[in-house]
Amino acid sequence: MRTSSSPASSRPAPTPGTWSGRCCRGAGREEVDRVVELRAERQLRLMNRPLPKVTALLEEGVLHRRCGNAAVMDEQLTHLLRAAHCGKVSLRILPMDRAYGATPPHPITHLRFRDGEHAELAYVEHINGANYVTRPRALDDYRNVLANLRHAAAAEDESVDLILAAQRRFSAGELRAG
Repeated sequence: MRTSSSPASSRPAPTPGTWSGRCCRGAGREEVDRVVELRAERQLRLMNRPLPKVTALLEEGVLHRRCGNAAVMDEQLTHLLRAAHCGKVSLRILPMDRAYGATPPHPITHLRFRDGEHAELAYVEHINGANYVTRPRALDDYRNVLANLRHAAAAEDESVDLILAAQRRFSAGELRAG
């Protein structure tokens, strides 16, 4: 089994997959329950293994974009706070009031491996699939994008404060469905 030594992930939109608590797409209840269960199992496996620290970069807009009711949003934001405090995740928010250029239109996960055929790759998700990028020049582009976003992102403690502020606004009813 390959192990990653320094994963980084950028999520420009709602946080599907690893960083979301519950699925809120238009799927039926049975499908939603199945997806949630699979994600929860994956998260437990990730958090219970001696993995390196993961850096997750999220745009601040995902904290304010309603997905479900206030209880669902509270669960989503609480999930992010748990991840930020688990010691294995560096959760960094890209504040809306900071200039950092355009973010990638699709999620990017950058991985470096200790062993295996490719020592490094970028996993780039698209609306109907994903690409595994291993060419050195293309990897340079993704590495640079993520480095620029990390540089612009709020520090971990400031990021937690942004999540808490969004959670308070949802609890107070300030952020309503549009």
